[in-house]
Amino acid sequence: MRQVAFAYLTKYHPTSGKLRQYLLRKNYQSNEINTLINELCELKYLDDYAAAERILHLCRRSGAYGKIGLQALLLRKGVEYNCAQVALRDFFQTVDEHSLLEDYLSSTSSDLLRTIKSDTCDYAAKQKILRILLRRATAHGFSVATLRNYLRDYMS
Repeated sequence: MRQVAFAYLTKYHPTSGKLRQYLLRKNYQSNEINTLINELCELKYLDDYAAAERILHLCRRSGAYGKIGLQALLLRKGVEYNCAQVALRDFFQTVDEHSLLEDYLSSTSSDLLRTIKSDTCDYAAKQKILRILLRRATAHGFSVATLRNYLRDYMS
């Protein structure tokens, strides 16, 4: 099992959750897997925090996810919950979710934002645009409160 795990580590640089899933698919016993994963973590071959930082850094460049979306992504990638929480806390000490939303909306919805700010946009059209923006933002893990604050700042 050890050789299989090292081969997988070398090729994919997985999180502990992904390695656990892989070894379970290979029909190894759960208690043996846990022992091996703990040993690999102690030897620093597996580091969920570093993996989470890598994932968050890549997502920062694309600006496509909010806090909720990033948390879901980390968990899907196999980062343990507590480690994901710490990595997110550290990430959002240097990055503002408001700026992530601004980057996302400016790249995907700039035409809608210009329309909603124009004087020619009537109430019904504004409501429709707000629903579209809400759907897009929440689909990417941005909170409604973050969108509301962003739009309040944008409209003023």
